[in-house]
Amino acid sequence: MSGYSTWRQGHGLCLLIVLGVALVLVLPMLLTNCPQGHDIRHHLIFSHHFTEQFWQGELYPRWLQKMNAGFGSPTFFFYAPLPFWITALLSAPFWIDQVTGYPLILAASLALLASGISAYYWLRALTCRRYACPLALLYMALPYHLLIDLYMRFAFAEFWSFVWVPLIFLGLRQLMQAQASGRLLLPMALALALQVMTHLPTFITLLPVLGGYALLLTRRSAWRRLLTALLAMLLGGLLSAIYWLPAMTTQHY
Repeated sequence: MSGYSTWRQGHGLCLLIVLGVALVLVLPMLLTNCPQGHDIRHHLIFSHHFTEQFWQGELYPRWLQKMNAGFGSPTFFFYAPLPFWITALLSAPFWIDQVTGYPLILAASLALLASGISAYYWLRALTCRRYACPLALLYMALPYHLLIDLYMRFAFAEFWSFVWVPLIFLGLRQLMQAQASGRLLLPMALALALQVMTHLPTFITLLPVLGGYALLLTRRSAWRRLLTALLAMLLGGLLSAIYWLPAMTTQHY
């Protein structure tokens, strides 16, 4: 009944519109057997070896064993793993033994759709549905997001980070405005952890913006909610420490 009510309120129609526009925006990539972009060669190789080791039972491949003519590469001691876990799951049981762009195409298409959905729910908390839907479509089609990150650079990890940013702002807003903010602590921390595990530079860039936004909301909120937000950030860091702690402590190698 609640699902029908949501559809009746127009959310379902808006999400269908987001889906349709996302499909149109990625159509040039879907019609090829390999995406283009400056970094595509690296992501093809990384995705292939990560997927191969993942399906051999290594759930978090850090050292890619077969790269560099068998000498290996410490690629995922540095690069965040989450986007490549997604390509690994999309590769099963196909394309594991060959270097192909299909998992990357599917993952990038999913990222664009998910970014539109997350932007819609964030914007819906700020304004009415009449504005939230077109603004979510604009978020997907922003030149840097779509043209630069996807089609020109194929900055795969940074492209996925656009999914989590709206959820982080939504989580922070809900946490700062809720009467019982404790129950919103974990969703906020999880969104932050997903961002860290996707693209650490975006997270670092985002931190001062989140701090300023939290202070802005504190004018109308109790200061203990600000402490709850800081606790959520700390918890998000702990949840993603499996990635960033080795990445930060092995830089000298």
